[in-house]
Amino acid sequence: MTAEIKTFSSIYVDRITQLINKTNQFNLTTKRYSETDISNLVNLGYWVYGLSVKDKFGDSGITGLIIIRFEDKITVEIDSLLLSCRVPGKNI
Repeated sequence: MTAEIKTFSSIYVDRITQLINKTNQFNLTTKRYSETDISNLVNLGYWVYGLSVKDKFGDSGITGLIIIRFEDKITVEIDSLLLSCRVPGKNI
């Protein structure tokens, strides 16, 4: 099994939006965002990372997400942190 952290790319915005609006079990903030909201956060300087998971059975794609906001040079806020229900069962 391999996990890869991916930086934001517009090709992932559909999946990111789907995850953030449908994931409930392991969603630490339960904030909900549209595609436009995600793009606006990126334009405001938020960092958006996705977690991509593959194993011998196939590629699960983006199954985790973190959105980070920098308040200043030393203070960081985790805006959103979530994992799809497919991930915790895989010991990630």
